[in-house]
Amino acid sequence: MASSARCAWLLALERGADPELAACAAAVHDYGRILTGRQKGHAEAGYEPVKVFLKKTELFTEGEIEIIAGAVKNHSLKTETGTMIEEIVKDADVIDCYQYGCPFDRPEKKVRYEEWEKQHGISEA
Repeated sequence: MASSARCAWLLALERGADPELAACAAAVHDYGRILTGRQKGHAEAGYEPVKVFLKKTELFTEGEIEIIAGAVKNHSLKTETGTMIEEIVKDADVIDCYQYGCPFDRPEKKVRYEEWEKQHGISEA
C-alpha cells in the first residue's frame, strides 16, 4: 500500500494532479482483495466498501470519495482510459508490481508498464 501510494504521489506531481488524492486512491486500490481474499473481481468489490470507509474518516468531500472509489473500481481496467486519478492508480499498480518482482498476470499490465518505461526513456539493459 505504501509503495503504491508513493508511486502515485510522484506520478501525480509529474502529471499535474492532486498528489494527496492520487496517493490515497493508490493506498486503498486493493481494498476489495483484502475484503474478499480474491484477485478476480476485487476492483469492483472494493468500490462500495471504500466509499463507506472514506466517509467514516471524515477526511474527504463526497466528490473526493467518488474520485477515490472510482479509481478503486476501475484500476483493473488497464486497457481503458479513465480519469487522471484512475490512470495514475493503474500506472502506480503496475510500477509497484514490477518493483517487487511480481509477474504480470495479464498482458495488458506488461504493455502498460512498458509504455511507462518508454515514456521515461527507461529500458531493461
